[in-house]
Amino acid sequence: MTNSCLFFLFISFISFCLYLFFLIFFFQGADKTGRIDYAVHTSGARVIGIGNPAFTSATYLNPNTTVARKAARVLGLAVYHGPEELIKANSGIGSCWPFSGSQGRVSIQLAPFGQVIPKSISIEHVPSSIAQSVLSAPREAQIWGYQSQSDTEPMRLDKGDCSYEVRKSTIQFCNLKPEIENPINILQMRIMSNHGKEEYTCVYRLRVHGRLVQ
Repeated sequence: MTNSCLFFLFISFISFCLYLFFLIFFFQGADKTGRIDYAVHTSGARVIGIGNPAFTSATYLNPNTTVARKAARVLGLAVYHGPEELIKANSGIGSCWPFSGSQGRVSIQLAPFGQVIPKSISIEHVPSSIAQSVLSAPREAQIWGYQSQSDTEPMRLDKGDCSYEVRKSTIQFCNLKPEIENPINILQMRIMSNHGKEEYTCVYRLRVHGRLVQ
């Protein structure tokens, strides 16, 4: 096989890989909303600051669970839903991330890194008609932007009206300040209240929409 043939096969392979990446990025990123989601984990986004309450709250673990399940946790055998649930493309009933109380936060490094200008976010919860309870659903939220985990001057991105109402659509949008024109590397959602559950709040999905730097 000649060098020209090998070069052609190499270029074809690279083009095919880029095409597959586009399909994954667009179709999974735009699931249900028709908008690209720059926070979906399949495109490279990730939750950061786990274990640091200033960035991502600790996962709520039911204190009334069985002794066997507690032992499984210690051994690393128990399956529980961490904050990564928020950025998974597919989620079902019960696949939400719980944190203690009615206030908490999660920080997501957007992808492509350093190129996303967020214009809105969307919060998803299961329909109230099939949920056992909607009291743990988030209610009021704030959206903040960081450039790095060492950023001491984060920017408030929402307009003060970001909330989720359980009796409305399962996916609800919150438009961000229109003057945001620079990329945001880390988007943080701060849940300020829920719908009445004292023990914990459970969040199903957070999406980030916008555009890339030209």
